[in-house]
Formats: sequence, C-alpha cells, structure tokens
Amino acid sequence: MRVSDFRRVRRLGRGAEGTVWLERNRDTREYLACKNMKARVVVEEQPKEVWMIKNCMPDHRSLVEFVGWCWLRPRSRQRCNIYFEYCAGGDLRQLIPRRNPGRYPESFIWHVFIQLAEALDAMHNRGTQHVVHRDVKPENIFLKSRYRPNHTYPTIKLGDYGCASNIANTNAINCTWKYMPPEIQCSAAGDIWALGAVIHELCHGFGPVSTRRRNWQRDPAARRPKDLPSRYSDALHHQVMSCLRTNRLERPNSETLVRRLHGERPTAHQ
Repeated sequence: MRVSDFRRVRRLGRGAEGTVWLERNRDTREYLACKNMKARVVVEEQPKEVWMIKNCMPDHRSLVEFVGWCWLRPRSRQRCNIYFEYCAGGDLRQLIPRRNPGRYPESFIWHVFIQLAEALDAMHNRGTQHVVHRDVKPENIFLKSRYRPNHTYPTIKLGDYGCASNIANTNAINCTWKYMPPEIQCSAAGDIWALGAVIHELCHGFGPVSTRRRNWQRDPAARRPKDLPSRYSDALHHQVMSCLRTNRLERPNSETLVRRLHGERPTAHQ
C-alpha cells in the first residue's frame, strides 16, 4: 500500500500511540481507518503491531479487520500508516450513559457481551499463538454501523492492537487504569476483568474502579462492582460479576465465558 493511494477525509481520534484518520482509497472509493503512528518496536522489518496481527492473530468477525500498512518514509522506518476496516458506528464510549442507568435493553447488553467475549476467545485461543489484548476499553470497541433503538443491533468489533502481546510476555503493565484488574497485571484473566468492567460501565455509566480511595492501585475496596440496575436479569448480573472476581483464578477463561453466555442468554429476561 502507498500513502498516495488514499485521500484523507477527517480525523477520527487520537491516542497514546498516534492519530487515527478516515481515509478514502482513490481507486476503489473504499473508506478505511488509518492509524498514523511512530513504530517504536520493529519485528522482521515490520511494526510490532503489524507483525502481531499477521503472524499470531486469527481473522474473526468480532475483531477489526486489518487491511494493510506502509512506511511513510521507507528509508527512515520511523513512522507508518496501518489501515483497518472503517466502523461507521463509532466506538462504544459514545454509548456509555452519563445519566439514566439501565437505558439499554438487556438484549443489546447480551449482544455486546457475547461478541466481545468471542473476540477475546479468538485472540486468546484461535490464532497461531495466544495473544492478550491488554487494553480492552470502550474506546477500543467499535460498532460497524450506528446503534438505533428498535433496529437490528450493529456488529461489535474489538480493535486497536497496539498493546497486544503474546501471553508468555505479559509482565508489562499497559492497561488503562479504569480497566486494570486487581492483580495489576496484564494477562488473559486481566482481559476478562476488563471486559466485565466495560459491561458494568455500559449498564451503569461508570466502572467498578473508584478513584476516590487512596492507593486505589493496591486497595481491593477500590474494585467493588455495583449490582447491575434492577431491570437486568440475574443471569446477566451473574455473568458480569464472574468476570469481576478479585481472584483471577476464579474468573472464567474466554472460551468458558463464551459457552456460558450462549447458554444463559436464551433463559434470561429480555
């Protein structure tokens, strides 16, 4: 791919690793999300994120699709563009309710929960190597199309693999603090805790981590989830809380969680 193949349309967002732009292919007219970033780590002459996607991760409907990449200046190999499918519905952060807890129907909560669990299961278990996302949060969860009440729900996709790493190399703490598990360690179990925190926030408008307590990083009381709003079923409440258990060994792994969610959803109150 070449930078000249695309026309920049507008900025979609900015993060710690770079800026994401909406760009349009001059020939195919296809819209793509372009992540413009500094390649801090290069593996086999590719940015680490690209190498991880191409060599370790599977293709899956609940993972944002990688399209291609290029160096901005091939000789210097410092900055690059990484192209992904464009999700026109924006990110999940835009749907977090600031007021009116429980505003979303339970069927939508299950829809998001299951697709994100399937995305983690794909990363953890379905690729050529086990991969931990390490930064599950609403800003990295995308909607393929806009959410509209009383319409078919959009496909939910987990993206931004800049912090992703092999499970065997998870000592570094890359997690966003609001979604950091009690053990303060990035791992597959930490991804599950972060998923529970995201669903907790989608239901309540706030997550389970309290910054009002001193030393919240090491204070177990800072990570006490609140019961879901009463409109949601006991089955949904139980599955969310199972992800938010303090002891990482008591949380379900992603494969078990997917199986449980598919089993519980039909019996839950919709």
